Amino acid sequence: MSLLTAFILLSVAAYIIRSLSKWLHRQPTLPFHTSESSSTTLTFQPRNLHLRVQTSLLNPFHDYLSALFSTKQHSRLASVLDGFYTLGSILGVLGMVAALGLLLWNTALLAGATFSHFHRYYYDNTRPSGIVKRHADGGTDVADGSYDSAFALRPIIPGLTAPFSELPFIFLSLLIGQFVHEAGHFVSSALHSIPLLSAGFSLVLVLPSAHLSLASTPLSSLHPKQKLHIISAGCFHNLLAYLLLLSLSRAGLSTLWSYVGYEDVSAWGRVIVHVDEDSPLRAHLPIGSVITYLDDVPLNATDSSGTDPWDTYLLRSLGSSYPNSPAQLGWCVDAAWYQAQNTSSSLSCFTSVDFLNEHCIDPVPLLTHPFSTPKSPTHQFHSNTQRRCTANSACFSTETCIQPHLLSHLLRITVQSSYRHDEGERSPSASALPAFPSDMSSNGALGGLDDDGKFSLPSSIPSTDEHVILWSGPRAEVYDQVEVSNLLPSYPFLPSYLPNVIATFSSYLQLTMLSLYLLNLLPLPFLDGSQLLSVLLHLISTSSQTSPADIDLEALDSRADDRRRNLQSQRWGMADSGPSVRVRDMGTAAAGTTTMVLMGACGALGLLNWLLAG
Repeated sequence: MSLLTAFILLSVAAYIIRSLSKWLHRQPTLPFHTSESSSTTLTFQPRNLHLRVQTSLLNPFHDYLSALFSTKQHSRLASVLDGFYTLGSILGVLGMVAALGLLLWNTALLAGATFSHFHRYYYDNTRPSGIVKRHADGGTDVADGSYDSAFALRPIIPGLTAPFSELPFIFLSLLIGQFVHEAGHFVSSALHSIPLLSAGFSLVLVLPSAHLSLASTPLSSLHPKQKLHIISAGCFHNLLAYLLLLSLSRAGLSTLWSYVGYEDVSAWGRVIVHVDEDSPLRAHLPIGSVITYLDDVPLNATDSSGTDPWDTYLLRSLGSSYPNSPAQLGWCVDAAWYQAQNTSSSLSCFTSVDFLNEHCIDPVPLLTHPFSTPKSPTHQFHSNTQRRCTANSACFSTETCIQPHLLSHLLRITVQSSYRHDEGERSPSASALPAFPSDMSSNGALGGLDDDGKFSLPSSIPSTDEHVILWSGPRAEVYDQVEVSNLLPSYPFLPSYLPNVIATFSSYLQLTMLSLYLLNLLPLPFLDGSQLLSVLLHLISTSSQTSPADIDLEALDSRADDRRRNLQSQRWGMADSGPSVRVRDMGTAAAGTTTMVLMGACGALGLLNWLLAG
């Protein structure tokens, strides 16, 4: 994402916030009743780079909801919401168990990966960094040194695990996730008639957080089940938002883009929407052109696992098989000419399909013709259509079948520079598809293998603007430097990157909602999970209607206020006493300590894995 896009997104966010502020300051039309005057305070601590906004502007609306839920005519709505947040309490408990299990699982995976690194380094005397070993049969074994594969949890760190260009997406998704979270506390507290003291927003460095402060005296008199409603409501809202976003993304909403001027070309390939400025591919891959093939793998379909072939093929390990890939095809060249080439040079090395000999040639004339019929002034390339092969028997008697060696790191990128439909043609046809065959097992409009195992091109080859770019280097670099999409703008004024921007923001928003649901349910101080566990243990250990403590939701969600430490020390200052209280406190403290140890172990093991893999 460019700086211009980031500026536009931040400007839109600023406009929304300013509009919301004006809306809150307008003359209310609802019959709000409150005895407190609205006020807003802004504090900034330069030492901690902590900006904090505290306001009571939402108090009238909260009071209005409380009065609304308590009226007889809305008793059914209140009853439905009570059952709704009871379900949220159950999912909150299940989420706590899931979060702890995921944390434990991730710690075990990292411990196993660390042990594996040490074992390979000290006992096998090999470096864990993607070592390739050649076999006599020409195959390869690849040791993938990526420590990321061991992670069940992968933190989002701009510059390390996420590009800096996506920082606005991270900020906005985290901000929206916090508001959705606090909306749960807001509605559930109004349902149980707990007065709202203030709402607030904090910004520490670039990390936003939102919080509510509720009156502690009425809160302390609630039944534990009602307290569970309020505590778990924020995480419950995050979970519901995640499920909603996930459902929308799985509902095939890409068809909606056709109504705003975008065309789905996934049946043909992938549209290039961005190429890094410092990439050597930038001069060869025009924005808006369509990539139709990577080597002989078509990009006009998904693989058997339902994943995008662009991702799967470019990120797979060297030498690993690609699912549902066509037969490995080589090229027929003159055998005498091939045998006369050097066995080692600065050129790319090829090997015969039977792996009996290896020579190095210039790969460009052979690999870059879009129809695999390279034009060359030398006589080793025949002019007929038998250019691809799977064995020497598929070539003439004077020819041999060769293919690039895996260690040559060559990738053919087939590009169609000008992709346009006729007005009457809106479905894929043979004439519109790339020239390389998508099905190597039978003859058809795109060519195929005949009964003798020879590959033949169709008699009538469509006239297109396709050309082949030959990339030399790791395939993953192409994935990092080139951004593609399934949607092509139908009009020149439409930005080609807009669908990807929306999709990227949606994916970050989904990830943020799920992360806030799980993270806030961990039994750590100042998180919902700690108080959820304490109230749950109290509910299990006693049938008393007296709650264990005053719960201040401001202390649940704000992260950097000195007043929270005092609240934390007073939060479980019990009005009740006895063995059950001590057991509950011990259980809560033990769970918190265990969680902090696991999180510390995850951080240390993750850093160690990163150092060893580097």
